[in-house]
Amino acid sequence: MGEKFSKRELKRGHPKTVLPEKRGKEEAIYKRRSLRKRKTGKKKIYDSVFTKLFEEPEYSLLLYQALHPEDRKMTKEQIEIVTLENVLMNQMYNDLGFKAGDRLLILVESQSQWSENILVRILLYLLQTIQEEIAEKDQNVYSSRKITLPEMEFYMIYIGDERQEKPTYISLSESFYEGRPTALELKVRVLYGETEGDIVWQYVQFTKICRSQYAKYGRTKKAVEETVRLCIEQNVLTEFLKGRKKEVMDSMNILYDQDYIWNAALKESRDEGLERGRLEGEAKGLQRGRLEKSRKIAVRMAGMGFSAEEIANVLDEELKTIQTWLNE
Repeated sequence: MGEKFSKRELKRGHPKTVLPEKRGKEEAIYKRRSLRKRKTGKKKIYDSVFTKLFEEPEYSLLLYQALHPEDRKMTKEQIEIVTLENVLMNQMYNDLGFKAGDRLLILVESQSQWSENILVRILLYLLQTIQEEIAEKDQNVYSSRKITLPEMEFYMIYIGDERQEKPTYISLSESFYEGRPTALELKVRVLYGETEGDIVWQYVQFTKICRSQYAKYGRTKKAVEETVRLCIEQNVLTEFLKGRKKEVMDSMNILYDQDYIWNAALKESRDEGLERGRLEGEAKGLQRGRLEKSRKIAVRMAGMGFSAEEIANVLDEELKTIQTWLNE
């Protein structure tokens, strides 16, 4: 009897459902698809409010509609999250990638300071996303056949302090090359959350309320609780916060507490250093013990009439080392 496959395996193209000669390539593609689908459903305490919010299909649809108010035909079923996985302590950035129909949208949060390095961050993020896109579609960039690419759009949500200058777009040429034409260009639209009521405005308001409560109560549980309470009271992300109150509060307690982040990172580095030092110390101690034992044997062998050369051969040590021991 042949193997039976679930509907999910058949839909994703399980490698065993194809001809044996194609299984190697199909298996790699299947693994990538499975990993991406697992990531979109995985909920960790370390996920930020930004990613928790916009990786929900209903809210990513609201985000798309805020960016493209002219398109009311898009549905949440047409949206696919393609956010790349980040590790908290090594790369704590709020980045979001999603596909809406034929469009690929990459959205980053600026944190609290204005930084044009966002452009480089988006560029690196884009390259990795496109690489995965090409691999998933089993396209060959070395083939004479032109590959297909999605229409790409890049956005930055600025959540820092008010700025006198509010550029609608920032670009590589303007930010890094004083406006000179360059072979590589990247243009990013900056979102300030100025359209009251839409999802971008609500998220920016959420961050402002959060900062004001931390200023008032410090980095405490009380500040987190007050942030959630005030947001719900002011109709800011109300449904989202009501439905995921504990999850969101856990994220805020960890991710908005920079002292925690730095202390945890330092502790991790310190622990790694101590462990490395312990292992190195043990290794050095064992080496010293071995050499001391060999030295004592060498002295006894010399007393029995063995030459330095003979002792060196028996103990597998350098002749100079044996001579030094015997002359002590």
